[in-house]
Amino acid sequence: MNDQHRTMGADTAVSIVGIGVRLPGAETADEFWQLILSGQQTFRAPTEHERELSSDFAQAELNADYRAVTSTAAEVDTFDADYFGIPRHEASLLDPQQRFLIEAAWQALEDSGHAGDFGAWRVGVFASMSPSTYLSGPLTSAGLWDPSDPSYGVLVGNDKDFASARLSYLLGLGGPSMNVQTACSSSLVATHEACRALQLGECDLAVVVGSSISLAHLSGYVARTGSIFSPSGNCRPFDKAADGTVKGNGAAAVVLRRSADARDDLDRVYAEVVGSAVTNDGSARAGFAAPGVDGQSSAMSLAWARSGLDTRDASFVETHGTGTYLGDRIEARSMQKAFGDAETPCYLGSLKATMGHLDAAAGVASLAKTALAVHHGMIPPMAGRSSMSGRDDLSGTRFAIPEQPVPVDELRAGVSSFGMGGTNAHVVLVPPTGTTALPHVDIEEDVQLEVFGPDEARARAAAHALAEQLRQDPEVRLANVAHALIRGRRRDRFVVSVIARSAAEAAAALAVAAPVDLDHRADTPTPGVRLPHEWVTLPLTRLNRTRFWVRSEPNTPITSAVDEVAEVGALMGHLLETDPLEADDDFFLAGGDSLLGIDLLAQLEQELGVQLEYTDLEAARTPAGVVRHARHGKRLDAERASTVETSADRTLLGDLDGPQGSERSLVRLTRGEGPEVFLVHPAGGTTSCYVTVCQQLRDQATFWGVNFPGELAGQRPSIRSLATRYIRAMRQQQPEGPYRLVGYSFGGNLAVEMTLQLEAAGEEVSQLVLIDAHPPHAYIGGECGPEDYLDAFPHLLSALLGTEVEFSSQGPFRSPQEVMDALRSPQLSETVRGHMASFFDVWCDNHSALKGWLPDAAPRCPVVILEATAPEPPEVLQMLDIKETLAREWARYLSDDVVIVPIEGDHYSIFRDEAGLATMRKALSDVCR
Repeated sequence: MNDQHRTMGADTAVSIVGIGVRLPGAETADEFWQLILSGQQTFRAPTEHERELSSDFAQAELNADYRAVTSTAAEVDTFDADYFGIPRHEASLLDPQQRFLIEAAWQALEDSGHAGDFGAWRVGVFASMSPSTYLSGPLTSAGLWDPSDPSYGVLVGNDKDFASARLSYLLGLGGPSMNVQTACSSSLVATHEACRALQLGECDLAVVVGSSISLAHLSGYVARTGSIFSPSGNCRPFDKAADGTVKGNGAAAVVLRRSADARDDLDRVYAEVVGSAVTNDGSARAGFAAPGVDGQSSAMSLAWARSGLDTRDASFVETHGTGTYLGDRIEARSMQKAFGDAETPCYLGSLKATMGHLDAAAGVASLAKTALAVHHGMIPPMAGRSSMSGRDDLSGTRFAIPEQPVPVDELRAGVSSFGMGGTNAHVVLVPPTGTTALPHVDIEEDVQLEVFGPDEARARAAAHALAEQLRQDPEVRLANVAHALIRGRRRDRFVVSVIARSAAEAAAALAVAAPVDLDHRADTPTPGVRLPHEWVTLPLTRLNRTRFWVRSEPNTPITSAVDEVAEVGALMGHLLETDPLEADDDFFLAGGDSLLGIDLLAQLEQELGVQLEYTDLEAARTPAGVVRHARHGKRLDAERASTVETSADRTLLGDLDGPQGSERSLVRLTRGEGPEVFLVHPAGGTTSCYVTVCQQLRDQATFWGVNFPGELAGQRPSIRSLATRYIRAMRQQQPEGPYRLVGYSFGGNLAVEMTLQLEAAGEEVSQLVLIDAHPPHAYIGGECGPEDYLDAFPHLLSALLGTEVEFSSQGPFRSPQEVMDALRSPQLSETVRGHMASFFDVWCDNHSALKGWLPDAAPRCPVVILEATAPEPPEVLQMLDIKETLAREWARYLSDDVVIVPIEGDHYSIFRDEAGLATMRKALSDVCR
C-alpha cells in the first residue's frame, strides 16, 4: 500500500493521556467538559479591566461597526512566574500568550501523570501561537520596543519562534521542540507532527499546545462587511442565523504518548489518535483566503483511510465551524464528499459556538474537547442554537446538529481544523483499546507519601488538597498514590511526608503534617511495597498568579481642571444641603454617606460627563480628588479634552501616578501619623461600613480600604485569587511588613487568607482583627443557587438599611432589579436602586467563594475576634444554607494567640449603634499602636 494511505496499526496508534486548558469559562479539563456539556456560551461584554488592557487599540471603539463582545479567559494579565523560575522583570516582558502556553502545557503534563523528573524521557514540544499584540501594543507604547533598534529580551519573549523553545528550556525537555504555524489550523497540524515524531521514535512523550490572546479584541471587535466577525456578537455554525464568529482568547494543551507504552504503564487514556492527515487546497479555489472543497475533503478521507476505519463508522465530527456563510457552506460540501451517506447519523460540533475562534489554539482545543467526548461516551450539544435552527447545507445529508447530549457507545470521531491559506488538518479519535486493570490486592503495609512545593505554603496547600481527595476516595490503594506522586509531580524544595496504611490514615496525617525544607533534611528511601501501579488522579498544582504588565502613560491631553473642581464641589454641596465644598474638602467628613455617594456618582456623570465607580469616589473623596481620579483612570467626554493644562491645574491635579487597573481596589480612607492599616471589604464589596470609625481615629493611622474590583462582578473570583490581588495592591503602598489587617464578615475570611499568603511569602502580620466573621465551616457543605440568593435579597436589604422594608409585591422576583423596583419603603433614589441591584452580583460572587474555601494553615500572628452579642437575623442564613455559628469558633483555625472581645449588637447593628462603634474604635486604636 502506498505510504500516503498506510493504515495505522496498533503499534503506531497514539494516546491522548493529558489535557490542560486556560480557556474562557474553564481552567481545568473537568471545568472544560462541564462547560461543553452544558451547552453554554462564553460571549459577554468586556469588563472595565479588559478595556484597560486593550487601551492601546481603543480607537476601534470609535468605529460604527464596533461590537463590545469578548470571550476571554480570566485574568489575562496574571502569571505564576515564581513557580516556573522566571525572573519578575522577564515575566513583565513576556507575551501573555507565552505565559498561558506554559501554564496550559504544565497542567496537561500534570494531568497525564508524567510531570515528575523528565531526565529519563525524551519529551517533545509542538507549539502554536498567534502574532503578539503585547509587542505591538503595551511594549511599543511604553517605549520598550523599537523595530529599528530591537531589544533581544523583548523579542524572545514575544515572537512566535521562541514559544516552544522557552517551554523546553523551562521544563528541561530534550525532545524535538518546534513551532507549527499554519494560521487557524496550526495546533491541529502540530498534533499531526507530534504523532509522527512519536511513531518515528523521536520522542517518548509529546506536548501539543496552542495559545492565542489578542489584546486588540479583549474589549470587542469591528464587524466589517466581508470579515469573519459576527455583527450579532454570536457564533452559530451551520445555523440559518449564522453571521460569523467572535474572537476567543485562551490556551489549550494535550499530552500524547505511544498507545503501547500507555497501556504498559496503565495510563489513563482519554482517546486514541488512529489517523491524521494534512493537506492544502492549492490553487483550486476562488482566492488565497477562500477555502476549497477538495483540499478539505481529502484531509478527512486520508485521515480515515489511515485509521483503518470506514467513514460510515463516524458518529461525530468536531468541525472547523466558523459560522460564516462561505466557510460553513464549503465545509458541509467537503464533509458530504468525504463521509458520504450512511444509515446512522453523524453529529456535528464546533467549539467556536461555545467560545469563539481561538485562532492558533483552535485545533488543539477542539481536539481536547473531542477527546473528552470520546472518554465520556457522550456527544455534547452544539451551543447557541437559534430559533431558526438548521442550515439548508445539511439538508438530505447524514449530518445532524445535537441540541442535547447524545450518549454513544464506542464513539468514533473526527476533528477538523482549516487554516486561512488552505492548510487543512483532520484527526480521527476512538476509545482506547486493549486496556487492562490490575486485580485488587489487599495489602496492609506502610506506604510513604511525599507532597512537594517550592515554598512552605504551596507544599502545605498541596498536602491539604491530596488529603481532601483521599477522604473522597477512601478505597484507593496508597501504593498507587505514592507511585503517582513520584512519577507525576515535580520534586521541589519543601516536602510534606507521611507514612500510612490507609487513605483515611494518610488524609488525617497530611492535614496536620508540617512541610520540611529538603535543604536541611537527609533524604530517606520510600518504604512500602513494589507492585505494578494503576492510574490515580492527583490534584493539580494550584498556581499563585500575580499581575505582570507593562503600562504606558496615556497620551491624552489634560484638560483645564479649575472649573471642573468648582462644579464638583457645587454638586457635593447641593447633595449635602450645604455651601459648595472647596477643592480639598472631604465629602464624607462633611456628612456624606454611601447612599449620597451613589447619588453623587450619577450626577457627576449626568452633569459633568465624569464616570467613576463607587470605589473611585471612596479614594477621591474631595472635589479635586474626583477630578484627579477621573483624569487618571477614566476618559472625560470629547468636549472637555481639548484645552491645555495650566499651572493651577497641576496644583489641583497633583501626582497622577497611582494604582490603576486591578490595583484600584485600594482606597485611602484617612491619612494619619501612625501605621498603615488595611480594612478588607465585606461581601458587598465596599468599605463604606468602616468610614465612621476611621474618621474618629483619623489621626492615629492611615486607613486603607480594600474594595472589590467592579470589573470582576459576575466572574466568581475565588478567595485565594482575591487575596493575591489585594496583597499586590497593598505592597504598592507598603512594600514590607509588619502588616495590620482588619476584616468584617466576609472580609474576615479574606483577611485570614491574605495573612496566610503574606506569611508564606516571609512577611510579618503583626495584627489581625476579625469583626463578627463566620468561621469557614459555616459555609462548607452548604448548597444554594441563584434563586436562593434572590429570595434572600429582600431580607438582606432590611438588615443593611436597618429598618423594615415594604414591597409593592411579594414576588417571586426574577432579578435584583425587580426587587429594587418593587421596594416601596424606605424611599430610595433611582440611582441607589440601580446600585443596589449591581451590589447583588458582588454579594453573590463573594458568598459563592466562601462555599469552597478552607484555610490551608493557621496564621501565626495575634488575632482579635470581635463577636456580636446578639444573633444575626436567621432568614438570610437559612436561605443561603449558612450554619448558625459563633465568631469565636474561628479559634479552631487559628494559633493560640487569640483574644475574643464581645461587641454589643447583631451582625449589622454593630456598625450603626454607638455601643458597637465604641468597642470597634477601641480595638482599631489598639491596632494602631
